Amino acid sequence: FFQQDEEGSNLHKWRREIAGQYGFTVMSDAGNVAYQSFDRMAKACQSEYITFLEEDFVLVEGKDTVHAQLRNAFGLLGSGKEDVVRM
Repeated sequence: FFQQDEEGSNLHKWRREIAGQYGFTVMSDAGNVAYQSFDRMAKACQSEYITFLEEDFVLVEGKDTVHAQLRNAFGLLGSGKEDVVRM
């Protein structure tokens, strides 16, 4: 979900290009909708889990480590012991 997403801008086009490479559906709003975006994403989600990555977040670990950590997080969520996992 992208806030303040100006249709036709280079950033707007770039975000959709990257999302398309990974098969993501882009959701956006021209304004700053803050927590309303979480509600919109959750309602649109068809999978069991939602992952949220902020725009200024940088992954420093390799792909295998990231996948292992995500599997661990999903395991905790699936066990019912945790409702949220922050990484």
